Amino acid sequence: MIRNTGIAFFGSPHLASACLHALVSEFSVNLVVTQPQKKGGRGRSIRQTPVDEYASEYRIPVVRPERIESDFISTLRRFGVDLIVVVAYGRILPEAVISFPHFGALNLHGSLLPKYRGASPIQSALLNGEKETGITLQMMVPQMDAGDILAHDKIPIDGEMTAEKLLGVFIERAPLFLVRSIHRHLSDELTPVKQKESEATFCTKLKKYDGLIQWESEACGIITKIKALNIWPVAYTTLEGKILRIFDARIHPVPPKKVCTPGRVVELDYTNGIIVETGNGSVALIELQMENKRRMNHRDFVNGYRNLGGKLLGSEGE
Repeated sequence: MIRNTGIAFFGSPHLASACLHALVSEFSVNLVVTQPQKKGGRGRSIRQTPVDEYASEYRIPVVRPERIESDFISTLRRFGVDLIVVVAYGRILPEAVISFPHFGALNLHGSLLPKYRGASPIQSALLNGEKETGITLQMMVPQMDAGDILAHDKIPIDGEMTAEKLLGVFIERAPLFLVRSIHRHLSDELTPVKQKESEATFCTKLKKYDGLIQWESEACGIITKIKALNIWPVAYTTLEGKILRIFDARIHPVPPKKVCTPGRVVELDYTNGIIVETGNGSVALIELQMENKRRMNHRDFVNGYRNLGGKLLGSEGE
């Protein structure tokens, strides 16, 4: 009975694709719903979502609606859908669609709800210095991430964690967690638990400007921003009027100075990184990407960018 449950899977990015791969091996995924194909890249070629690529390769029926309306129920009925599973789809589902399947609609969310409801839970946990985050499987309701909780999977956060690394942990752990939880849900082994509204916190969709580095800030705050935003929007500054994106960095321990120049490149250290002064302390830049160039480590960057020492980051083009 469980294996024959017809699932409609809603998702778009790599995390969702990994979860879809796991579901296909255990259940009947009758339909995949993902975001429309878009033009992107320098050649403006058609780009599919990772979920679209996987479903198309394995000949799972795919639809790519611009919006989901209430009449989408007819599509669910046509594909024999008994359960909806949503993983980072990127669109809001109307109440009529959520309430249609016999076994409900489940959503995998990248935080320990009720903390960090919303669009940027991974980044927000890192920005706020959390020592622990996790994955929640919830029953979907019309209100954003407010459904009853079915299961949690806790994930520790260490000081070296970036958003990219944390997402990698999610991609590794979420598929098995999702499969096991759905088995238990369909077997009626999970008891939905209402969220405590008094403990709810919210995170908004990040904008590109959120990544702008203010070098007058303290070094620890700059490092937190760089690590938390290194998937999107990516922390950035300017170098001689061009955008310089920074994917990873660390605190550089130096004796305190009476006078410093925030944003000044003061040392090119092949071992530790490109050393930059801040409003309080120094940081070592480790992974960078100059505008219209490839992402590279600090050694390659120094080799390719002459006369970097003494430059003032953020002085032009902001």
